[in-house]
Amino acid sequence: MHKPKVLRISFVLLLSLSMTYLTYNVFARSLAAVAPGLGTASSFAVLGGSTVTNTGFTVIYGDLGVSPGLSITGFPPGIVVPPGTIHAGDAVAQQAQTDVTTAFNALGSQSCDVNLTGQDLGGLTLTPGVYCFDASAALTGALTLNAQGNANSVFVFQIGSTLTTASNSSVLITNSGSACNVFWKVGSSATLGTNTLFQGNILAQTSITLNTGANIVSGRALAQNGAVTMDNNTISMSVCVAQPTQLPATQTAIAPTLTSIALTPSQTLPVPTQTAIAATGTSIAATQTIIAPTLTSIAATLAPTQTSQAATQTATALIPTSTATLTRTATPTSTATPTSTATPTPTATTVPAVLPETGFSHRHVTVLSAQPAEKTYADLGNLWLEVPRLNLQMPIVGVPQVDGEWDVSWLGGQAGWLHGSAFPTWSGNSVLTGHVWNAFNLPGPFHELGTLQYSDKVIVHAWGAEYIYEVRSIKFVLPSNVDAMMKHEDKSWVTLVTCQGYDETIDAYKYRILVRAVLVEVK
Repeated sequence: MHKPKVLRISFVLLLSLSMTYLTYNVFARSLAAVAPGLGTASSFAVLGGSTVTNTGFTVIYGDLGVSPGLSITGFPPGIVVPPGTIHAGDAVAQQAQTDVTTAFNALGSQSCDVNLTGQDLGGLTLTPGVYCFDASAALTGALTLNAQGNANSVFVFQIGSTLTTASNSSVLITNSGSACNVFWKVGSSATLGTNTLFQGNILAQTSITLNTGANIVSGRALAQNGAVTMDNNTISMSVCVAQPTQLPATQTAIAPTLTSIALTPSQTLPVPTQTAIAATGTSIAATQTIIAPTLTSIAATLAPTQTSQAATQTATALIPTSTATLTRTATPTSTATPTSTATPTPTATTVPAVLPETGFSHRHVTVLSAQPAEKTYADLGNLWLEVPRLNLQMPIVGVPQVDGEWDVSWLGGQAGWLHGSAFPTWSGNSVLTGHVWNAFNLPGPFHELGTLQYSDKVIVHAWGAEYIYEVRSIKFVLPSNVDAMMKHEDKSWVTLVTCQGYDETIDAYKYRILVRAVLVEVK
């Protein structure tokens, strides 16, 4: 009587191990998931069925719509980033809903690879395929989606009823994957908990609720029949939309565009002259000098030794030397130290009333005057910034605070370290800024900052060492929200900031984007 019992236990154990193996390795044999076409709904970041409501400063990258309902409330204070537009019950929203229904049905028709009913998604690492829940699905903690090196890998989640995430949960796409190819088919309602960082396209048959601070950093919230409810969120599908390969028809080309310059260590960046006609029709004299050329890419091996601007900068007053208040969170393998000839301890600074303006007018070329001596940027030596996803390398200079503000007008293709924040690579929050739109009326080096995703790398190269940071949050704030940018940190963080939301009617930028990354490795 005992022998059959032992055999039965062994069989159950083997079956259990087999199911575990299937859960994590089934896609060695199957890549069944297929991305459905979204049709006209592809331009929508948020689409509701009955109503769309918002509380607080929600920012939407993409179109916002509702159909068959007519009510969209909370915009403002929420904003829809141009060229995104609002469609309240019009024919565009109606067609988008039709296309969402088609995509919803296409997702439901796909064969299930793994049934995860009863399994919390938190803590799992999944490979491409179709995952099913007979009823509800929950996410508590972090879910990792491993694309296995294929940018076209597709993940489909078929959820019978509800999708609910706990506070501070996250969905992380790794190994070359794209959130554009992650689809959540929800049979009734989806609720994202407070401060959730979510990725992927939610297609819910009923409603979608984003609690305070929950962000869809790359993806969409598309509800067919019910409401979409938001509270201080960011929803961005811009990374999933092809960027224009040429300037708009009304864009005036200004001189040769400098997109990549390789220099020997002894060379300095050129200062171009302009003979073009500005958009306003005013002729710029042939001898007029435009300060700070725009450089969207600088050879990585040369950037640390380059100098810039019309003359070599020698200011070093912003480089901290005291270790009493600043300590490194990680020790680089290199023993190299800053080569600046003077390194006084930085003086105390006040907190400015507004964040720096990093974008010029889209209406015309901006002619800059010579940079005042008191606003000269500090040469920080062998210190430069790399953002691999944006194919961006740029030297870092120090921007002083003068008369209670940071003036970054002359940055050109440089990144500016804002005096008053932690020195780059040291403990605390280091704030680096760059132009989103330059003085030549062309996109600046930080133009695509909003396309970064959770876990993307931000690398600070300092005197032979690589300080590797990973993106942890992307936030949009009003220009007056200096505290959000200067947030205190005990560990080493980098905050990248630039302008967003250019308004043609007022010739100004409505808000700022903050991309915050934490130090994870030093090489």
